This record gives sequence, structure tokens and C-alpha cells, in this order.
Amino acid sequence: MYGITLREILQKEELKGVKVIAGKKGLDRVVTNVNIMEVPDIEKWVKPGELLFTTGYAIKDDHNALNRLIPLFNEKKLAGLGIKPKRYLAGYTEQMINIAEALDFPIIEFPQHMSYSDLIQPILGFITNRQAEVLQKIEYANKRLMDIMINYNDLDRIVDTVVDLVKNPVEIEDMNNNILATSITDEIKSNIAEKRKKGEEIIPIKLPIIALNNTLGYLKCYELNGRI
Repeated sequence: MYGITLREILQKEELKGVKVIAGKKGLDRVVTNVNIMEVPDIEKWVKPGELLFTTGYAIKDDHNALNRLIPLFNEKKLAGLGIKPKRYLAGYTEQMINIAEALDFPIIEFPQHMSYSDLIQPILGFITNRQAEVLQKIEYANKRLMDIMINYNDLDRIVDTVVDLVKNPVEIEDMNNNILATSITDEIKSNIAEKRKKGEEIIPIKLPIIALNNTLGYLKCYELNGRI
């Protein structure tokens, strides 16, 4: 399922007043849904990509609950935790903050005047809009690629089109890793080498090219100019 990053959500006018308490490095986690914490064992009911909101009522008598739950939320691949403090939660413990920071797990605080509906309704709207945008892009990409395959049958044209769509270097290789078409120039190779020297992990996204249940080769994309 497609979604929108937590960073993008927090930049929206509707979320004005929401603060990041911990885990700023994890703000590029993608939010695909919203959930509310109503039971102490909420970790059994959450799903990857969810942004979980709580007033702390379900854990008001367990002062160490969040210290235990945050690693579980991170393991479950939640997008983050939104808290309304001071009503049922006394505040943030140093241990809780340290755990979230170590895991790059975002914790955000929403103002007292905001209700769940004030948060959930706009966020679900952002997610729905993003999903619609992605589906439109997929349809557009499919039409362009099908046109090239039907009318030109040219791998170089396919590579150029994919580069235009994803704004990153692309190449096509056969099953023996022989490059059949590429947009990777010597300058791009040098750029990749420099990034690797600096310790950056440059691993291409590699997708199989399949026809009649047979893998014919691979399309590889290097995310040098941004995430796809």
C-alpha cells in the first residue's frame, strides 16, 4: 500500500502545532494508515506503516509501558507514535526518549485542543490523495512503456523512458549480468564510486523482467537523485 512520509504530514497546515519529541531521523517512514491505542497490549493489533495515536489512558497505571512498547512498535514497523501528554501521561521519561532516539522511532506530541478526528481525518485524506497520485503515475508509466514496446521494441528507448519517469540512472541486463542498455555514464560511475568511498550504501533496486513465467533479465535502478 502506498502512503505519505511522516515528515510530509507534519509540514501540512492541518498539523500545525504538532511537535517532534524524539526520533527525527525516522521522519521519512511512510504512513499508510492511522490507529488508536485503546488497550495495553496494543502491539498485538498494530500493522506496519500505521501512525499510532494515544492519550495514554490505556497505560496510565503502567509507568514503564512506553519503554517496553516502543521497541515492539519499531519491530512491527510502525511509522510513529503520536501522544497527547499531561492528561493521563505525566510526561516523557529520559529513558523513553533515549530508546526512541536509538531506534530512530518518531514520537510526536499533538496539542491538547486537538481531538483524534482533528488528526485522523486530514491524515487519511493525505494518504488517499497520495495513493491516487501513485496510481495515476503507474497508469501513465504503463502507457508510455507499452507504446515503446509495441511500436519500437527498443531497449535504449525503454531505459530513457524509465529514467524520465524515476529521475534516476537505469540499466537493463540479461540473466548473465550482461548490460543490454544503460543510462549510466562514466560521470555517474564516478559519482557512485565516490559515494561508496564515503561509506554510503549504493545498492540498486533490481526488478525481474518476466514473460510467460520466465525471467528474461533485470531492470536496475540506482537511487542517486532521490528515493523512488
